[in-house]
Amino acid sequence: MLFCIPSASYQRASLRHFTSSQYFVRRYIRALIQALVSPEEAQPESYDMPRPPAVCNGRWLLGHSILTMRFPPESGNMKSEESVESNRAVRVHSAGATMRASKFAASPLAFEDDPEAEAARLEKLREDDPIAWQDAINTSRALVDAVKESDIDDLRRVVANAEEGEFIQAFILQAFVMALKSSLLEITQQMVDWGVPLHSPQLSQALHLVCELVNRENFSNSWRIVKALTDGNTEGGLDINAPRQSDGWTPLCIASADACLPMAFKLLELKADPNVITRANETPLALAKRSRDDDSDEQKEARGIISNMLRSYGGQDTCKDALRMLRKTSQPAVSKESQALKEEVVTVPTTTSTSHTRYRG
Repeated sequence: MLFCIPSASYQRASLRHFTSSQYFVRRYIRALIQALVSPEEAQPESYDMPRPPAVCNGRWLLGHSILTMRFPPESGNMKSEESVESNRAVRVHSAGATMRASKFAASPLAFEDDPEAEAARLEKLREDDPIAWQDAINTSRALVDAVKESDIDDLRRVVANAEEGEFIQAFILQAFVMALKSSLLEITQQMVDWGVPLHSPQLSQALHLVCELVNRENFSNSWRIVKALTDGNTEGGLDINAPRQSDGWTPLCIASADACLPMAFKLLELKADPNVITRANETPLALAKRSRDDDSDEQKEARGIISNMLRSYGGQDTCKDALRMLRKTSQPAVSKESQALKEEVVTVPTTTSTSHTRYRG
């Protein structure tokens, strides 16, 4: 009778993960199936090359310790053409697996497929290997549960114990948005470092979401989250001047309209454009000057300070003034050398600021 002893990493895993999905039971069943395929054929001796993956079934999985057994050479001439081709196929397969494993280790939350390809892969996995499909569901749910509980240690354990292909995109996005809504700085930064695709359409308004939920208690985390999102990862970061599709507002527009002085200051430090124009042809300065009925005394005072601060950064009251300012700043500077060459006429095309976006209602 074969017993499968849990590894140390499994023993340290959370009780919630075990009781909610029987995660470990399924993994152990899978390990027993792999180990019982033909264990008598495996030999502990080491040879130059294992058999091709199609027939190499000496892979023992105990917990998360993987042991690949070496097989003795088959009868016949091992230097035959078939043997050479088999060895070459094994090398190519091993190199590809190593590259994928290295990329997954560096960016475990990065998206490898588009949503349609992932859906097709999961459907095929569900038909071919229901246990592996259930593992992917359970691991992805464990990721969300760790963020929901604000438990970064459990989150790191889930990612460390996960295998390539077990994180489903929808669950990754759900966990990341939950971290943003709760202003969980450490978890957000960790997930960004793990390769969350910030350019996903579902995250296009992540900066706006953080600026809408900022308050006195979470400001310290919120502005650092904004910086983490703009700094990004190997896939790039978010644009601080990205307009919201519904109204053309940027994060600075939100901070100005809400009279959130600290966030407006930090956004300007992060190179937010003070002269963006919304769909309603308004600028951040115009939004900051517009008072609301529910403004507190602190917000009323902040509106005047924000207005003066925006003016110091070149902010304009109206869209016409903002466009006039844009034309001035977009005119190319003429060097002294080119001025000296009066006989030559140099035509320079007019450039437009990449951070400026004008919407017409």
